Amino acid sequence: MLLNKGLPREKLYQLCEASLHKHLGISELPDYTSLTECIGAIPKYLVGHQEKINRIQKILIKELPKLNILGNYLSGASVNDSIALARKTAERVLL
Repeated sequence: MLLNKGLPREKLYQLCEASLHKHLGISELPDYTSLTECIGAIPKYLVGHQEKINRIQKILIKELPKLNILGNYLSGASVNDSIALARKTAERVLL
């Protein structure tokens, strides 16, 4: 998590990329990035969120089986949840 103290978006992207390299050894830039600023808030799921995610995942498995989506909106809001999902996905894809 980064606290934005008035930094421009490009600087925030650079900080995120540096963090990925430092902590995970990832040096390639992603094909797509998205930045959402939630000032003074923690993520909150709407009622029915998990059911919607389940439907999307079933469609993806059937229609686009090689596409994997990751993010804190899937299985938990914390960084640890996101890392756990990334590891689980990487193990499934690479093995």
